Amino acid sequence: MLIQRLTDKLRLQSFGEVALSALIIGVGCSAEPSLNGRVEQRAERVEGVEQSSPQLIGKADEGSSAFPAARDLALLLPLEDARLRWVDQLPSAWLSEISGALERSELGEDILDESWEEDWRLVSARFTTCQPLGRVAEPEELDALCWPQLRLVWQPVIPELSVTGVVRPWYADDRAIHTLFFAAPEEPELKAALSLIEGGSAWRSWSPTAQARFAEARDRVARSLLSDLEALRGVEGPYEGLEERPELYSPQAQERFFERLAELLRRRCGAEQLSELTAFSLPLGRNPAAADLWSFVAFKAEAGALIQTPLAVRSAETGEELFAFAESEDVTTGHGDAALDEALEVMPAERAAALRAQVITDTAELPQKVERINDPYQTTVAHTTCASCHRANNINFNFHNLSYLEDQAISVSPRVRADLERDLKLAEQLWRRSP
Repeated sequence: MLIQRLTDKLRLQSFGEVALSALIIGVGCSAEPSLNGRVEQRAERVEGVEQSSPQLIGKADEGSSAFPAARDLALLLPLEDARLRWVDQLPSAWLSEISGALERSELGEDILDESWEEDWRLVSARFTTCQPLGRVAEPEELDALCWPQLRLVWQPVIPELSVTGVVRPWYADDRAIHTLFFAAPEEPELKAALSLIEGGSAWRSWSPTAQARFAEARDRVARSLLSDLEALRGVEGPYEGLEERPELYSPQAQERFFERLAELLRRRCGAEQLSELTAFSLPLGRNPAAADLWSFVAFKAEAGALIQTPLAVRSAETGEELFAFAESEDVTTGHGDAALDEALEVMPAERAAALRAQVITDTAELPQKVERINDPYQTTVAHTTCASCHRANNINFNFHNLSYLEDQAISVSPRVRADLERDLKLAEQLWRRSP
């Protein structure tokens, strides 16, 4: 413990020196060289994004881009530009609650001992006009019974950190928090829909009048969100391709972009607007391959307060709950949670078969199941385990879907790419129909 505290003290001194340097050279919130001097680094990092999947969402062309495009709906922030802090956006007490839940998992440790409150930064975001609300994977329902949502990803981002004897200019701890915000959460049609869904009502059982009323509200809120996203644009382009936004290449455009982004998040992503939150982490020590343990936890939000929830898996066909982790899902590089294996052994054969088809309990199953799990029209978040959705990456101990493993290029999972393709198609259709 003494060694850890001495290390923390040195880290704090280093952080202070970096912050002082930032003030001296006038580069704003993050200690970094000038943007003009980082163009080659950016090119290398963007190339690195491709390691999870060779496909781009659209083609990145020079010049202006039609709206909406991929980079309007998915925001990738380089570690050195992760300047928006959790403590300026959301309650610090939530970090303690999340850490407490992870400490009660198999991790058994307080992650804030290693990843301090001031370290947590926004590293990526996705904005969708049509996040599915229902419990079954029926294409018509998925694209109709849905609502606009903002999905923010936070990680501890630390400058000048020594790990395994090497000083990393920028380093992201192997843990992340995903915060989910409905657009216009107080909209009566959204509240009514959630109540009907909770009662087991499927989209096809709604009257045509109820469907039309919901669709009008959904599309109206979605157009408002798209208008806000269009207003984030600060240069002509390009905005196609799942890459960093073009504003990040210009110091002046970058400053204005972050001002607009911060204002958008203040309006749409406050504590009172949170709907759900999930988090995962490895144990302390910053050694994922050796630790070989990751725990996932989940919360819902009510009136700005976090309430820990079970991690349930529902049938994609019926919406029935098949299994739930009571508090946490604890997995290793090669295997899922032992509690799931034990449950599969004793549950009725038909139920077990349905569950096995939707989850990955061993990485040997990836080739047979990954296509279904990565398809947003076959599997929603409710239909599989956290680890199953997070496993399809370039290395087995990388559980990041749209975030950073240490100081590597940002991980963009195949599932994120598939979700973005669907999001972009629906957003384009709605925008073309806008008055």
